[in-house]
Amino acid sequence: MSRLTRPHLPRPSLDNFRRKLAAVDALPQLCLLGLVAGLLTGSLMVGFRLLLSAGALGFMPNDNPENFEGLAPWVRALLPLLAVLVIGIVLGRQPLAQRKLGIGHVIERLTYHQARCHCVAGSIRSWWES
Repeated sequence: MSRLTRPHLPRPSLDNFRRKLAAVDALPQLCLLGLVAGLLTGSLMVGFRLLLSAGALGFMPNDNPENFEGLAPWVRALLPLLAVLVIGIVLGRQPLAQRKLGIGHVIERLTYHQARCHCVAGSIRSWWES
């Protein structure tokens, strides 16, 4: 009695996926990668928007998170100044060596350091700055 053998299927791995992306006919893999990236980005944007609305709901009058007009004029003038002060204090306490932030720093890191950007703390500082 002959025994049937299963065909050998390659195990899914990140290295195999990278190799397939490097090929000329990688359209399905690129579509899948674009779909996953788009879903993750969209979910993150919706999550941030809901987080901002929930935070504003506690401060805005009439339980409307977009009711900036309902705030007193002096509060509307003070809020941006307060935000600048908080950002200035937080970023001003950083050591001089860690103050290089922004798109120029990222391009320099990508050009001269083989795409090894900064550490997690540097990423948080860049996000905070923006």
